[in-house]
Amino acid sequence: GVSSGRSAALALVLSLSCACGGMSERAQPTSTITPAPTTPSKTTSTSVAKLSNDELLDLARASVVRVRNTGCGAVSTGSAWLADDQTMISNRHVVEGLRFLEMSTWDGRDLDSKSAKVAEEADISRIAADWSAVAALRPLKVRTTPVEDGERIAIVGYPEGNELQVVTGVSTGYALDPKLAERAILKTTSVIKPGNSGGPALDMQGRVVGVAFAEEVKTDEALVIPISDVTGPDAVEMIPAKRCDE
Repeated sequence: GVSSGRSAALALVLSLSCACGGMSERAQPTSTITPAPTTPSKTTSTSVAKLSNDELLDLARASVVRVRNTGCGAVSTGSAWLADDQTMISNRHVVEGLRFLEMSTWDGRDLDSKSAKVAEEADISRIAADWSAVAALRPLKVRTTPVEDGERIAIVGYPEGNELQVVTGVSTGYALDPKLAERAILKTTSVIKPGNSGGPALDMQGRVVGVAFAEEVKTDEALVIPISDVTGPDAVEMIPAKRCDE
């Protein structure tokens, strides 16, 4: 990951830079990303209404929260979003090494986290929390069909721990990262910053297609873990997150 006080050149090996904020993020080696095989998708003439950035932001305000991870001598920030199983989805690197994990809504209401689990095969985490005091939170819908090349994608989160923002770009396709257990990742032209890690990538109907986790430095493209790694029959397995004081 990239810490907020380090240069953008800090990368996952030579090409990847974590989109998290923090003071002690460690870069993890990864191999060169190669294009993933794709199957041409069928197109239809059915027209679907697309949401504007303002409409996507309104949708995100009811689901996407700011994450602040206070570890042993370090503080990092990221984003998370509410899934339909009533857990928050984020990145593994956002919650690892935690001592205290704080979450808050776009307008400053706090959530109490209970526990966190992480995946070993992908940069994904699930956070259990108590949001009974924030009754307005609603889970985001997910999309199970693949993203097409050239499709517009929005990434929502709290860049550098600041206000909730929506940035849009277009999909440039899927790629394989051998260090991520040969799992495909999605690349988009959306420009993300430290703090965006864990935020949802949305299609123009407001459905989650993946989770932002890093930036490819040489292209400035956002790297997204597909939603199929998060939910459904191919979802990765989770284990309890390690605390910094364990």
